[in-house]
Amino acid sequence: MKQSKKILKLLQLAVTIVLLSYLLSRWGYSLNTLQADVKFPFWLLPCFLISIVVTPLLAGWRWQTFLSAIRIKIRLAELIRINFLSIFWGVMLPSSDGFAFIRMALVAHRHPENKEKAIGSIILEKFFGIFILLTTAFCAGFFFKNPQTGRLRLITGLCLFFMLALIAAVAIMPVFQKPVIGKSIFKKVLRFMQILLLSWQQAHKGKLFLGFLLIFSVQLMSYLTIYCLFRFMGYEIPIIYHLSLIPIIQIISLLPVTISGFGLREGAFVFFYQQLGIPANSLITLSMLNFFIQTGIPALIGGLLSLIVNIPIPKAEK
Repeated sequence: MKQSKKILKLLQLAVTIVLLSYLLSRWGYSLNTLQADVKFPFWLLPCFLISIVVTPLLAGWRWQTFLSAIRIKIRLAELIRINFLSIFWGVMLPSSDGFAFIRMALVAHRHPENKEKAIGSIILEKFFGIFILLTTAFCAGFFFKNPQTGRLRLITGLCLFFMLALIAAVAIMPVFQKPVIGKSIFKKVLRFMQILLLSWQQAHKGKLFLGFLLIFSVQLMSYLTIYCLFRFMGYEIPIIYHLSLIPIIQIISLLPVTISGFGLREGAFVFFYQQLGIPANSLITLSMLNFFIQTGIPALIGGLLSLIVNIPIPKAEK
């Protein structure tokens, strides 16, 4: 089992290197193009402010709200610290949101008495996070005048339907309500769905509504950061375009194909934004800069905290 996981990680690393190498060689990327891309440096200031201050506070408050909804009380400062630590330890995991599994392991390690409920709060938060991403892309697509908009709305609509259908199946069909034993991907997904439903049934619905607003607020900070990065590079793209395209790019980067979504994310940026007339090499720069600001800096803070707090690194697969 351990050998197969090592092989899988090596394959993901290989795919990451191949995708990035292809993109960089295909579009002739160089340090000279990086320097030429910088037009208005002051637009980086709000990006750093959002990444270091605003998003961590909102993300911690979001998680605290979901925990509070299922009657678990954890201090905001502790949740913010766990978020930073999870980003640091999860940055090398597959997909751009691999640190969610580290977050589950950390909170289970520090609060074993509420392990199941705490994990349920993260599953609930992540499920509705993806649901809100898809809904944002679907609605914003009506205002994005582009030939691919119709296909994007169709894909996002089908994904939304599938998510709702999966929940309905687990909730209604008795065969899905039995205790799940086994480690196959299907059984893990089914177990996650069961925890999700149980958390929803036990949760305070008013606090969940606040949690949904906070999820959208965190996502909105991501859109604003990318808007500022485009302005930093001299491109004034209407925010409604980002609301239509960025959720799709973020969901693509969640696929556990490459390390931290590298290659997938850059390719998606090129594919979707190049149709607006932006050069591909500038989009690769923007994608990497976006990762550095929204993930790299919090990961650096998490690394410093890990030295100070001295918490043992959890095993995410558990």
